[in-house]
Amino acid sequence: MSAFEEIGTFLQQQPVVRQWAELAEVIQTAVAARPKHWLLPFVACDAVGGVRGRALPGAAAIACLHTAILLVDDMLDDDLQGLFRRYGASVTCNLAGALQSLGMEIIATSDFHAHVRVAALAKLNHMYSMTALGQHWDTTRPITEEGYWKLIRAKSSPFFGAALCIGGLLGGGQEEITQRLWEIGVRYGEIIQINDDLDDAFAVPASPDWLDNHCSLPILYADSVAHPERDHFRWLRSNVSDPANLSEAQAILIRSGSVSYCIYHLNELITQLDRMIDNAQLTNADVLHRLVAEVAAPVHSLLSAVGNA
Repeated sequence: MSAFEEIGTFLQQQPVVRQWAELAEVIQTAVAARPKHWLLPFVACDAVGGVRGRALPGAAAIACLHTAILLVDDMLDDDLQGLFRRYGASVTCNLAGALQSLGMEIIATSDFHAHVRVAALAKLNHMYSMTALGQHWDTTRPITEEGYWKLIRAKSSPFFGAALCIGGLLGGGQEEITQRLWEIGVRYGEIIQINDDLDDAFAVPASPDWLDNHCSLPILYADSVAHPERDHFRWLRSNVSDPANLSEAQAILIRSGSVSYCIYHLNELITQLDRMIDNAQLTNADVLHRLVAEVAAPVHSLLSAVGNA
């Protein structure tokens, strides 16, 4: 049985899921997508030398909260693929609330020592409240780079910090080590966000990131930094529903230095992250270095592509 199947089976056995057909269906859909972020608690458990299976409640809780966040985020983005289009906004809001509660309940009713459960719940609650704050800020659409970093450090990074910290806690890691895992996760989350921004910026057809009221580092750079094609880029940005305009705007992302700027930040973050892992006094740091290598590979490919453009 794969880790995703383990998580799915664990969640489908929860009493509230057994009673709620739509909730069971949402979980089944989420499991089928196999979000790799759900596996972070297992990775962190391995990193502190814990028994991998002990991280299952943490992975299940992270799966619940991740799914809840996406349900809300898709509604805020008016995503054409969002599950709220199948269930309606009212049902989707209730499903998101149930998943948030279920994630906390899984930890609260687990067989870990009370101090471990309290610490894990505190991190999960902090993460979820920060994500909600970030989603609120996202509705105000920051238009500066300072606003961008403030937003992702609230909306995106805490999730990854919590996922690694929870795995470390359930794996028996000491407080100092699990706090370092939180910090490693936060930095890792920044890398994930910039990678996602780049993927979305070059998606076809145009992703919601191209809308004037969305915040994406590559698009923000090309829209705000002085370069010869900035005015034309702004016009194209308002007309990316036309595939030709989208293609031209994406080419300007490369020519303007926007993509290179993102790669610069990614390389800096990757270097910092590897250093943080080396200094974290982990039993098995290699599992985290492999995690970094996975997110670094697309950066190196993109750097090569930009160099050949």
